Amino acid sequence: MCKQLPYTRHSKSNICIIGAGAAGLYTAMILDSLDLPYEILEASERVGGRLFTYHFPQGSKYDYYDVGAMRFPDTPYMRRTFDLVRDRLSLSSKLIPYKFHADNNLMYFNHRRYQPYPPPSSPPADPFGARGYVPDKYLSPENPAAIVDKVLEPWRKPFEVNIETALQNLYTQDKYTMRSHMSLKCDPPYPSSVINWCETMDESTKAYDRAFVETVLDSVAFQFPGKKEYLWYCFDGGSSILPEAMKQHINLEQQIDPKQSTRIKYRKRVQTIIGDPSVSDIYLSVEGENKPRKYTAVFCTAPLPAVRSMDLEHCGLDYATWNAIRGLQYGSATKIGILFSEPWWRNKDKLETGPIEGGQSTTDLMLRTIVYPSYPELGTPSNVIIASYCWTQDAERMGGLIQGQSNSPTGPDLIELVLRELAKVHGIDFSYLKSLYKDYHAFSWTHDPSTLGAFAFFGPHDFEFMNSVFNNLTKPICGGKLFFAGEATSSCHAWVAGALESSWRAVDMYLQLHHTKEMRHKFHSLWGSSEYWPESYLQDQIRIGLSQSMKEPWTAIPGYPTHPIV
Repeated sequence: MCKQLPYTRHSKSNICIIGAGAAGLYTAMILDSLDLPYEILEASERVGGRLFTYHFPQGSKYDYYDVGAMRFPDTPYMRRTFDLVRDRLSLSSKLIPYKFHADNNLMYFNHRRYQPYPPPSSPPADPFGARGYVPDKYLSPENPAAIVDKVLEPWRKPFEVNIETALQNLYTQDKYTMRSHMSLKCDPPYPSSVINWCETMDESTKAYDRAFVETVLDSVAFQFPGKKEYLWYCFDGGSSILPEAMKQHINLEQQIDPKQSTRIKYRKRVQTIIGDPSVSDIYLSVEGENKPRKYTAVFCTAPLPAVRSMDLEHCGLDYATWNAIRGLQYGSATKIGILFSEPWWRNKDKLETGPIEGGQSTTDLMLRTIVYPSYPELGTPSNVIIASYCWTQDAERMGGLIQGQSNSPTGPDLIELVLRELAKVHGIDFSYLKSLYKDYHAFSWTHDPSTLGAFAFFGPHDFEFMNSVFNNLTKPICGGKLFFAGEATSSCHAWVAGALESSWRAVDMYLQLHHTKEMRHKFHSLWGSSEYWPESYLQDQIRIGLSQSMKEPWTAIPGYPTHPIV
């Protein structure tokens, strides 16, 4: 246990959580269970952050799509998510099976169509006409997945035994990208054409430029190692069900300020964080407010690109952490949902390849991934399809087309492109699709001012070195009064599980610095331990964070305390 600082004890806690996404709401649930008062400042008009379901106004009950997180694998790596959903929120009845693959899903590459499900008895040797670019032995559609599995499996398999040990082992490869690992570490090394071929079929454009560690962790999330087959789920009604249930679970009656009606304050965009490491309180200025808000601690769960827009000059932030906030890559992601008058993808008379019920099709056209609804289980099917799901460079390209589309005269150009490519992938008539089109909704997370990116996208050297991005984002700031949380500060990027684990880590650090051993013991008994965060790592991070906070020079600001509290 870290030795408590003399000025960290408070007769009454007064905590702020910045952001009402999964990490912010989970932090609130933990603080509620410990009877610690707080309030949440949310910049937008809703809870959920990147858990966001869009319901088409003209549609029926199941005419929606998940703009953000949409599928949840029930694996050991996602344990905390399902503990939250099933045990703490009693949402088991809202979970329905998610079909990751389904019969008659399609692959459309190099303007050639191939049907991998159900698997053919004799797959063609070169279904996409890539001979001459890709060596013959790698050409079959099954080969890219087999190659990727061969590269990743030695680093994935240890997760089956112990997640903490597997992570430490994996971090030794942190200097490589997926691309450089395949070309330098594999024996024999793969030629660049094969690496690019695997990336095209397996991921998104330039995804192999991210850290090899990141690629392995992504693979573990999607396909946990071992013989057991894990099930995938989605929410009946969309993923917004989860943050709405978390909001309802929060004790909205207990407030910091009894004059306020709710602990979640909407449309409260934080502009400045101010705090002296040697002073007990920390201050936030909020857009449109004349008086700063005062707290004893702040949990900042906003996406880091949005955090960068805040003024952090006077909160004891060392340069290494500021550089990590600036330098961390965030991947782009876009989705386009289209409402049709009928679910044409289930029409066996229109699709020569057969009806599609769930799963996804992939292509090297701009759409990249097409996701078919896995809901409802029974009854009238949804008329909404995710016509395009892109990430990384593909999303940057599509994001340029999406930006401003909904209310601009160029909207029809986007829809024309989407319908034309849908027709190509499925081998159906463009005019037929156009006659069924009713409405669309397109979204780019990079162009959302509350996120400015979709999810953390770590590069080489971002994980496992003393001054790595990861280490600098997971230590306490401002003398132990400011803590960053959110999926970017976890080992499980882009997943709700990562957001929840990061909140657990941030609260654990806060309790070590500001409360008794008994309080921390209560926290562990209620919220468990973590495979992600070894005790020694947490202790080291606290010591480093406090040490660096004390080294940062403090510039006095008129109206704010500058003397230490003894």
